[in-house]
Amino acid sequence: MVWGNHRLAPADRSVILVDSETGVEVDPVVVDRRTGRRIDTEDVVFARGPKASKMDVARYPQIVARR
Repeated sequence: MVWGNHRLAPADRSVILVDSETGVEVDPVVVDRRTGRRIDTEDVVFARGPKASKMDVARYPQIVARR
């Protein structure tokens, strides 16, 4: 919901996410559960998965995990 709302003018949003005690709108972030790193950065990208279609293979890179 918040992701979709960022495309709208504040006056055009029908639902917003707020702190129930203060009523202040919150700005949530999404993080990787394993590392705690935010995923809304340029370091996090889409990559093709094991069952990628031909279209996915053409569109997304294959990224090999580095350990």
